[in-house]
Amino acid sequence: MAKALSTQITAFLLVYVTKKLEEYLHVPKNPDIVVTKEPVTRDIDFSYHEEDAV
Repeated sequence: MAKALSTQITAFLLVYVTKKLEEYLHVPKNPDIVVTKEPVTRDIDFSYHEEDAV
């Protein structure tokens, strides 16, 4: 019983320490995505609507 309990506590502590280390290091969820500070490109609607158009 004591061995099983110590195994569970050790597993919990490893998960906890790993989570805290991940938060501290700010590991991105997807390192393939590049974060840049370039402006966002947006499409602009250039359609011209006349008042008497059908």
